[in-house]
Amino acid sequence: MALLQNPLIHCDPFGEPSEPCIQQWPAHLAKDVADIIHRDVVDTLSQSRLTPTTDGIQLVQRQDIARVERVLGSGAFSQVSSVITRDGRRYACKHLQQRLMDQPNDFRTAAVELVYEAHMLSSFDHPNILKIRGWAHNGVASFAEGWNDSFFLMLDVLDETLDMRIERWYREQQDGMWAMMASPSSAAQQMEARHLEKLRIMNELASALDYIHQRGVIFRDAKPQNIGFLGDRVQLFDFGLSRELPLLDTSAQFEMSGKVGTLRYMAPEVATNKPYGVSADVYSWAMVSYEILSLVKPFDGWTREMHASFVCLQGQRPDMVHCNQPIPVEVQVLLEHSWNTTPSMRPQLSQIMNQLDYLMACQVQKVQDQQIQMNIARQLESEIQLQQALFQIDLESYIVQAAATKRFRNNSVESFETIDTRSMSTDSEDYF
Repeated sequence: MALLQNPLIHCDPFGEPSEPCIQQWPAHLAKDVADIIHRDVVDTLSQSRLTPTTDGIQLVQRQDIARVERVLGSGAFSQVSSVITRDGRRYACKHLQQRLMDQPNDFRTAAVELVYEAHMLSSFDHPNILKIRGWAHNGVASFAEGWNDSFFLMLDVLDETLDMRIERWYREQQDGMWAMMASPSSAAQQMEARHLEKLRIMNELASALDYIHQRGVIFRDAKPQNIGFLGDRVQLFDFGLSRELPLLDTSAQFEMSGKVGTLRYMAPEVATNKPYGVSADVYSWAMVSYEILSLVKPFDGWTREMHASFVCLQGQRPDMVHCNQPIPVEVQVLLEHSWNTTPSMRPQLSQIMNQLDYLMACQVQKVQDQQIQMNIARQLESEIQLQQALFQIDLESYIVQAAATKRFRNNSVESFETIDTRSMSTDSEDYF
């Protein structure tokens, strides 16, 4: 770790090299802050119904981190960097931002949230939820070291986020317009395969959200930036705004903090400070799914005032017909139910998954049928090309044979005339 000669000065090892070094908290202040954070954490976790496990969780010391590659992203209070440990493993390291060192109250709040996120992640075991691999070796007591990054989490490094993938899809769509004109059948097959991929992503996201709902947790910040991929597998991450419900009742609405999350994906009841429950995540799932399908951000370019008036009060929703990529009718119906203005009218995620399973099965059959048709077309094309080639060979053979016959006939006539002339000459000599 990069420390200057002055023991009270610390360069954040997880930040950019150009960032200024900041003052370390004095030992007595750091201890007081750590004690307060510890009490807050104990109070928070005492009310939790989750059962965390330390199986597979590594206790990592600061000196175990050999190298920082780059900053992957930043949130309101935290920062995530790609790091390499001394044993050569790569992780995403999440810790608090430097600026919070000058804001003790915010530091306290953010620290408790980071510890609580570790508590939740260590309680989950789902293929579509990002895995936690380790944390600071002294746990919450690490805050007594006095650095903003004294306590940190070690997570899997994602290959791509959903917003990056959507952007890539959009570029491919623009680049593929000429290819579509050149080969409509091949382009149509690619579009059907892409639609199947989108349905799968929607299904895996629904599965992750349903998993935490069954454990009494609401995510509250579903958006493409918080959804990633390990290979092709969806990974839900960043549980900083997630909370356990007051009661383990997925049908109930509760008084919780309003205006939490990102506005364009936020359920109207959350945006207007009304009671809400896990159905708010269903609404967010629908908005994310709309963006996946259409490649258009919901309510793009709208102001907060427009959102409050048209979305929250008048119930306006994204256009699914005249958009970048028209959405199939059967999926439109599913989204319309899922972003219903009345929370209780929205389907449960388990119901959404059942519907998606059916749509995916239909889409798989459609892709397979299309592949069969393509193979038949290629086979017919090959047979036609073969017939054309055989015809060409026959034609060339006929031409060669005709030419040979013509030469033979010409040679025969010439030979006959020569023989006849010679015969006449011999007869003449004998006569005279």
